Amino acid sequence: MYKKVILILFVVLAICSAIYALFDRRPVTTSSDEAYRAYEKGVDYANKLYSKEALQEFERAVKLDPQFAMAHLRASSYYWEFGQNDKYEESREKALALLDKVKDIERLHILLGFAKMDRKTKEIEKYSTELLDRYPDNFDAIDYLAGKYFNEGNYEKAAEVSLRSIKINPEYAPAYNILGYIYYYLGEYEKSLEYLKRYAEIGEGQANPHDSRGEILMNLGYYDEALQEFLIADSIKPNLQFVLGHIGDVYSGKWMLRDAIGAYMKAAELASSEKMRVEQNLKIASCYYYMDRAYEAVAVLEEIALKSSDNVYLHSELGGFYTLTGDMDKALIQLGIVKGLIAREWASENYPDSLKEKTPPVQLFLEARIASERGNYQEAIDLLEQVLEQLKPHNSAHTLRTLAENCIRAEMPDSAIVVLNEVLKRNPNSALCLLRLSEAYQSKGMKKEQKETLERFLAVVRDGDQNIRYIREAFATLAQLEKEPS
Repeated sequence: MYKKVILILFVVLAICSAIYALFDRRPVTTSSDEAYRAYEKGVDYANKLYSKEALQEFERAVKLDPQFAMAHLRASSYYWEFGQNDKYEESREKALALLDKVKDIERLHILLGFAKMDRKTKEIEKYSTELLDRYPDNFDAIDYLAGKYFNEGNYEKAAEVSLRSIKINPEYAPAYNILGYIYYYLGEYEKSLEYLKRYAEIGEGQANPHDSRGEILMNLGYYDEALQEFLIADSIKPNLQFVLGHIGDVYSGKWMLRDAIGAYMKAAELASSEKMRVEQNLKIASCYYYMDRAYEAVAVLEEIALKSSDNVYLHSELGGFYTLTGDMDKALIQLGIVKGLIAREWASENYPDSLKEKTPPVQLFLEARIASERGNYQEAIDLLEQVLEQLKPHNSAHTLRTLAENCIRAEMPDSAIVVLNEVLKRNPNSALCLLRLSEAYQSKGMKKEQKETLERFLAVVRDGDQNIRYIREAFATLAQLEKEPS
């Protein structure tokens, strides 16, 4: 009798489970309520950009339900981001093995997610097309489409789709965040800050809304206001790597280079991947260079290059620093490494043929720096113009400034003035651009404009390290100009 009751209970439970599965409105497939709660918590952390906490929740979800395919996918994305290759491969294998146990839309999300992480171009196109054709009104599909347009640089379309997301769910905070960046890239700065203000209202008590707003303010040259936003973000969630990196960027923009190095070092210590550490060390090297410590900059990059031998951007920058220290032989070696890494990438069957039509900017830029240090300024200018053809306006300030520097060296100050003013339209407080603009005016004998530009430069760097040679020389030049009759 006891065994019969147990059998009846088992059958009832099985039927109830089947009914629950049929009527389950969860967007993901799992048999565990607790695993689903962990997953939802992980998604919430992910939307706040609290990466480590998000990963912990996705790991907890798959521990509670090893058959939870979407949790495996989300955990895999962090293993991939953090460079934990063994864990990524293991989690990827588990997720793919569960494709026949999930809904079709989950299957497509999983296949598309791994295609993107594995950089399989043809599969990305295939699965994204399937996802958008089959589920045009699905919120996750719409969100993916907005990100797709954004990553492709089609900001008008990205805005259109993101606004559609908000219409469906007015409280979806990430859409306001991406709209803030979209409108900044489109040059609509007031609208950008308006959307980020709304993002902060929805995400009250979160760090990232303040970080995002701070980043846009910083890019527009409002350094003090940006720093305040970053400090608020840090007080809400201390030691977020990207927030500390942005604090370093503000200090760098104000030429408080010692403080910048301190922030970058802390960000590098907290970095969850080698790629992130490289990014911070590149910034540290740049600070050393403007402190007249170029050989220390080279030493920093040489050390990290030993651990990141496949990072093509790192090798390009190291080659550039060799040119600045006059070591052209080593610069040419780095150029060879850059070309080799690009050739290896091109050999991949997943590398799009369309991208092989032009030399990548990372190679062109190093070639331009080598040409410039050899005195071949027109060649450098031509190479930098090729770089600019492949860049979006918001991403071109460094290249434009380098172009202007070569124009000055080539005794083409009028061209330099035009180029530098183009950068200053977006950020009127770019200290290095102001300094170079004063040099261009000097070469033309335009003392009034030179004086005004030096005053602007010194106002930007008023809190900067006063022992920096460029600041000392600017004060001396300005003093001399003030002595001369107007």
